[in-house]
Amino acid sequence: KNKDYLIAVYSDGSIKALDRKGSIRINLKSNFNFKPIGKTLVHESSDLENSYVLAVTANNEVVEISLTDKKTRMFDMQLDTLNSLTFADVDLDGSTEIIASDSNQIIVYKTDGNVVFEYRIDAPLEFTVNTYKFEETMYLGYVSTSLNKIYLTNLKGELTNGFPMNGTTPFTISDINKDGRFNVITVNEKGVLFNYTLEN
Repeated sequence: KNKDYLIAVYSDGSIKALDRKGSIRINLKSNFNFKPIGKTLVHESSDLENSYVLAVTANNEVVEISLTDKKTRMFDMQLDTLNSLTFADVDLDGSTEIIASDSNQIIVYKTDGNVVFEYRIDAPLEFTVNTYKFEETMYLGYVSTSLNKIYLTNLKGELTNGFPMNGTTPFTISDINKDGRFNVITVNEKGVLFNYTLEN
């Protein structure tokens, strides 16, 4: 209690809680049985029992390990091949969801395994699915390098007006000119920077 912890998750699945100097404060005996894929979620709480690390392992298991060394296997993801993984509060309910994708579908899970939504996509996915928030509404953005296209959809999988656009990299959306209109910044297959303006 009243201590800072730096959480380190290693490639072998082991977890250590370090102090600011890098010394081990907690050396957890529990570990992920397989190498975690992508990002891990560190949930902070005022007590160790409710603080945990959540990860998806190489065999699509979602596993939670608390800082009191309690290990819980939450559920298995129903994906053929996990291409990308990230965490965000997609439905804006105050809790973090898991955004996972394989080559042709996106699934968003609650950490208990309940599916928030899922939809299939026509383009082969590359890179991690990103989230964007506009006027209290969340959108998902993804990239198909092989098709030279970037996509922005609502949570029903419906494309936003103007998409897909040409591009091969993860993109940013912001009002860079401060003119009330959003700009989409990406790069094409030749390395040329594109600046698209979204119409209202």
